[in-house]
Amino acid sequence: MIRVPPLAVLAVAAGPRGGARRSSQQAEARASAEPSVAGVVSMTVLIGEVDIPETLFRAQRDDKLVIFVGAGASCAPPSGLPLFRQMAQIIVAGSGLSVTDGDLDNPDVILGDVEDQHGVDVHQRVAALIGAESSRPNDLHEAIAALAAACPRVRIVTTNYDRHLSEALTAQGLVFPEAMAPALPLGDDFAGVVYLHGHLDRPSRHLVVTDA
Repeated sequence: MIRVPPLAVLAVAAGPRGGARRSSQQAEARASAEPSVAGVVSMTVLIGEVDIPETLFRAQRDDKLVIFVGAGASCAPPSGLPLFRQMAQIIVAGSGLSVTDGDLDNPDVILGDVEDQHGVDVHQRVAALIGAESSRPNDLHEAIAALAAACPRVRIVTTNYDRHLSEALTAQGLVFPEAMAPALPLGDDFAGVVYLHGHLDRPSRHLVVTDA
């Protein structure tokens, strides 16, 4: 089990239009009018429409920042990958089956049923969807890689199957270890990219796709 170190976790998702918002030229620091609990005036940095608290910058400096990245990061072009719910819907429809919107609230359960009851290799179908040759890292992957490059160590945890984060990090000239399910690091002293559900460089049967 990964134990996140104290202080800071940055969760990354797509913006309102599915894209990244990053522009250092638009960054402006501003002091909050309200003191913190400790009586110290807090500072935030406004980048686009996102307020980033000063504690995240301190965590970055002190090697206590862990970046969590979900499927939304790979939606925007040129990645163009579906969210898990959408992916389950595509696989179910491609198998000649139908489900309700309520069923799709638990896509891992639905995919498990499709595999167990209908003999569909959902792991291979997930790999085929996510591994589309046209899919490439997008602006958000590059922004995450730039943030990680500014940290003492790369420390990213992702539920994504695609390799776009690793590709973006490599493009930054970074060398980093990788870990993936089921062999996940123990404790909070880890570095590199952790693929909680596996990734496409491994056989598709190793991907964590169903509830089984």
